[in-house]
Amino acid sequence: MVSSVSAEAEQPEKIVKFVDYLMSEEGDTLIRYGIEGVTYAIVNGEIVRDEEAAKTYGIEAGHPFRQIMQPTAINVLPKDDPRAEDLAEKAQVLYDGPFYPAATLSPPSLKEVATMQGADFVKNSITAIITGNDDPAAAWDAFIAQWKSTGGDTLVEEINQVYEASKN
Repeated sequence: MVSSVSAEAEQPEKIVKFVDYLMSEEGDTLIRYGIEGVTYAIVNGEIVRDEEAAKTYGIEAGHPFRQIMQPTAINVLPKDDPRAEDLAEKAQVLYDGPFYPAATLSPPSLKEVATMQGADFVKNSITAIITGNDDPAAAWDAFIAQWKSTGGDTLVEEINQVYEASKN
């Protein structure tokens, strides 16, 4: 997960606590299944979803907060779905392939490069290319050259090193 907390947040520690909670077993259960007794029940130690309630509350695929979390296990529901075993087998590639565990997207020099380039360098440059009167191809080439010369080459090198190391 790559996220950030606004520097203007009044209580950033509360945001971190919330994300920590979502990573806990209790938080994962909440965003995956909803509220016990409302959208699911525990029967013989197993979670049984109330599919109609899940639809009513709009959490058929879990709460939208789930989208910011990477599950640590494959859990296809409902378990009695005849496709569950096949879907779980197909999902296994996410855990066996080169993508998990994911290589960091925060190379060591990222902060230094961002400081050198300025907080909105990429956004402002691309906006200028799109809205400007200059030749877009030439403006793009100039942007890439400036990005590389202000640390972009270093970032690419570091990300490639992490990628190569994660392949083994």
